[in-house]
Amino acid sequence: MHIGSGQATGSHSIDFTDIKFETDERIEDRYQRLMAFVENNLLKPNALSYHGELVDDDEELSTSLQNLVVLTWLQLIRPDLPRLKQQHYGTKLRTRTLAFIKSEILQALNSLLGEIKSGDVAKVMRTASLFAWSP
Repeated sequence: MHIGSGQATGSHSIDFTDIKFETDERIEDRYQRLMAFVENNLLKPNALSYHGELVDDDEELSTSLQNLVVLTWLQLIRPDLPRLKQQHYGTKLRTRTLAFIKSEILQALNSLLGEIKSGDVAKVMRTASLFAWSP
């Protein structure tokens, strides 16, 4: 898949939604692939128009965009991971950005995924016991 080599166009940025992870791909490599796509699609001078005018300067990677990449990365790993991350890191996120604590999240990722899996197993067991019960 094209991940934004050369000059960005408006149509290339839409390809971001097509990024899927390979099963044998390391989690950190997944993040790097998302970041590479975003960085390769930042606006360049005189390439695209914004509000009807050509952009004069190189677009810079903003903190908000970095946060969005981290959030997308977590959601692509597992859709319910961002919500669990919020439960675990809510206090830190009051004074720090998601992009700033990405390394900390990466270090705790196996533990977070284990929590989700344990919760999933518990839900399945509760559901199974409800169906197994007969009056």
